[in-house]
Amino acid sequence: MILPLISALLYIGSYLHTGFYFLTFFALIPYFIFLFQETKFIRLLIGSIIWKLIILVGVVYFLFDPFLNLVKLLPFLGLPLTIFFTKKYFKKINIGIFLLIISIGFFIFDCISNYILLSFLGLNIGSSLGGSPFLGLAGMGGLLGMG
Repeated sequence: MILPLISALLYIGSYLHTGFYFLTFFALIPYFIFLFQETKFIRLLIGSIIWKLIILVGVVYFLFDPFLNLVKLLPFLGLPLTIFFTKKYFKKINIGIFLLIISIGFFIFDCISNYILLSFLGLNIGSSLGGSPFLGLAGMGGLLGMG
């Protein structure tokens, strides 16, 4: 359960005004390793809750409404459920395909929790890299590709 904590701390570090914006590019790696290694559903669920709550607490200074961001946790819990069933029913899955499933699942459930149920698009768009030297990346992926 240490990997979700490390991932959340890296993500929080990218928000602080310390110049460590590059941590945004590496913050999800420990969390994805945790999702890949963990086999018990309850630990996947608890690890994901811990990861999301630590990020919420760590970036509360930059958020508009912490309560609404807590509500965003519920749809995101579909990701550990997806990972658990993928591991359970596809026992001999290639790591590349598994990483693709994790990435697509993360994207889908993050979009559902951030941009569909409660439209936080205006508040969250590019929030982690908007004030960084990486602002030029918006030309390639738009502001959505930055945060």
